[in-house]
Amino acid sequence: MSGCHMRSIAILRETCSAFERRAPLTPRHVARLVAEHVAVVVQPSTQRIYTDAEYLAAGATINEDVSRATTLFGVKQVPIALIEQMPGATFAFFSHTIKGQEASMPLLDACIRNGVRLIDYECIRAAGASSGQRLVGFGELAGKAGLINGMRGLGLRLAALGHETPLLGLLPAYQYGSYAEACAAIRVVGERIAAGGLPPSVSPLTIAIHGTGNVGRGALHALRHLGDDVLSVVKTPAALAHVAGESASHRVFAVVLSATDVVMPLEPGAPFERAEYYAHPERYRPVLHELLSSISLLIHCAGWDMRYPRLLTAAQLATSAAAAREAGLPHAKLQMIADVSCDLPGALESLVRTTTSRAPFYIYDPVAAAERVCPAGGSGATEMRGIRAIWRRPLPVCTVARRFVDKLAHICRPARHLRRRRPLWIASRSMGGCDHVRRRAHAKV
Repeated sequence: MSGCHMRSIAILRETCSAFERRAPLTPRHVARLVAEHVAVVVQPSTQRIYTDAEYLAAGATINEDVSRATTLFGVKQVPIALIEQMPGATFAFFSHTIKGQEASMPLLDACIRNGVRLIDYECIRAAGASSGQRLVGFGELAGKAGLINGMRGLGLRLAALGHETPLLGLLPAYQYGSYAEACAAIRVVGERIAAGGLPPSVSPLTIAIHGTGNVGRGALHALRHLGDDVLSVVKTPAALAHVAGESASHRVFAVVLSATDVVMPLEPGAPFERAEYYAHPERYRPVLHELLSSISLLIHCAGWDMRYPRLLTAAQLATSAAAAREAGLPHAKLQMIADVSCDLPGALESLVRTTTSRAPFYIYDPVAAAERVCPAGGSGATEMRGIRAIWRRPLPVCTVARRFVDKLAHICRPARHLRRRRPLWIASRSMGGCDHVRRRAHAKV
């Protein structure tokens, strides 16, 4: 193998979604790698946010054939056929396997079967520790996109129930050319609420963002573009419950929920201890359902796995809807859930599947504990049982964390040096929920 191919990488074309425009590396990153004598081949794509010409100018080769690369980078899952064609190679992408996601098990099997080394971006953490800070991710951008789509979904849902609101002016997140353009659209929504108000039947509009990490911060950052004259962020769920009873049609209220707001110890009177909750989640019970009468839109931004209590069940949603009917209300307060985390089976039982950019919403019937196939509109008691749910879609302009690029020249070594290692390496040690994935991997090796 010639020297120029001793260290070589490929940037793969994305195939998971027609709306996927992200790239694992920018042309600027490619230029840095080429300067360090790393050969870069890029699969041609007219869908990617960066053009082939930009990569070519940065020193990359544009070629459909990536077979000479020893390390191949994508954003989302790569085709299994490519895994089969590249035994022993190293792949880096979001595999969606670390939590045992059933839909990705065939991909994991293919990696094991072909002895590839799989580097999952989700598991690249500071100091190599499972508890360390994630170094690669789109969390903040996912939160921003989830907030945009969630507000749009709420507008559509309220319109189906007969309530016209300025939220209908929002487009799907992927249709904005940049985050700045999306923020400008949110500001327009805020201006229209300030000028004309919201229908009394849905006022005040209240939004709860669950999660204080990157995703939650991103959602709050986008929401703040409604403007300070319209948006009030309260500090506690109790404060949100207080304002939810007011008739404030020209205001929007929001609260950020942390773990201490959505679960409490099983032992009466015991204080919430964060370390104990993460170590022994079985000692806690969910209380999120107690807040539903105060929330119009729930943005779920916190990670979850099977060790933790389910935060919101179908029965709890049904009870909330029934309480609204008994109070003589036309429908329950909560009419939209944007589950940005999208961990299946989810912390929220209403998350029964992921969605797509083409069909981002579905109606969930908590009484039947299942998705209800029907138009967005409707009337009567049946409609009161429905809650619209959404899955996140990232904004188009985002790339893998810059800090990771500094390490590429070192990890892009030939695959033949790895043959004596385990055929599969998932970059993790003890992340919650992946024990059964590792057992399956060991059984296959």
